Amino acid sequence: MKQLTLLLLSLLVGSGLQAQDAAKPTLRTWKDSTGQFSIQAVFVRVNSDQVVLQGIDKKEISLPLAKLSPADRQYVKTRLTPKPSGKKYISPALTAKVTWTTGIIKSGRFPKKQVTENSVYLDVPYRKQERLLCVPTCASMTLSYFKDPHVPRELKVLSRKQKYIPQKPFKDYTITLYKDLRVAMEQIGYSWKYINYKNTDEGFVAGITAIKENLQNKNPVLVDVAFESSHTFLIIGYDEAKELVYIRDSNIAKPGLRILSYQQLKSIWNGKGYGLDARPTLFTSRKPRT
Repeated sequence: MKQLTLLLLSLLVGSGLQAQDAAKPTLRTWKDSTGQFSIQAVFVRVNSDQVVLQGIDKKEISLPLAKLSPADRQYVKTRLTPKPSGKKYISPALTAKVTWTTGIIKSGRFPKKQVTENSVYLDVPYRKQERLLCVPTCASMTLSYFKDPHVPRELKVLSRKQKYIPQKPFKDYTITLYKDLRVAMEQIGYSWKYINYKNTDEGFVAGITAIKENLQNKNPVLVDVAFESSHTFLIIGYDEAKELVYIRDSNIAKPGLRILSYQQLKSIWNGKGYGLDARPTLFTSRKPRT
């Protein structure tokens, strides 16, 4: 067969998910979805929607995950799943159907503020949202974390390309789309990235990988979810070993902390509440230095 040269892409993202048991890599034949191309290589990691392999010549190459054969995609999924050491008890709470009360942490020991190789917890301040203002409230909490406070009402008005006047009565309690929030953010000097990941296993892997990379840079991430109703979460951390995400939820009582498993997030992360069959994600970032 021909070598898989037609599918090779340059490495897009500098860091990603490492292969499990990387000390014992396995050389195998990788094929594309058509079966016309193949290559002998070892799996290294996933970077966003790219699979990084190491060829026989020891050079790393990147291939689109979506263009690999079904067997190879399943192999990648298996490699990204931690292997249990002996029998392992998995709490039913981590696999249960998500409801409005799932994963809410009201008191007790909260995660420690940290940024390590395998876990992140950003101490983003909590703010209670007004009706239907979850998106501008998530943005407001992020800006407070960036030490640049803006109230949700201001961001909502700016999303309409209007001037915000605090004394003016506010009546715009409507859903805010990410594309409209980006308009507001640009007016105050920010450039946030909006991506719709596919509502598939591959889309989840690509999305959660990118989210963790953004968190490693100390930037929270907004995701749309749909369970009992449509809502927006602000992801402020994760624990790779436990496969958990830490969420600041503006629609629950203070401290607004919700902890979900990767599987629970996967089951509700979508825009179906407003007719979008994808995983809407807004990546925050700080103002460019001038």
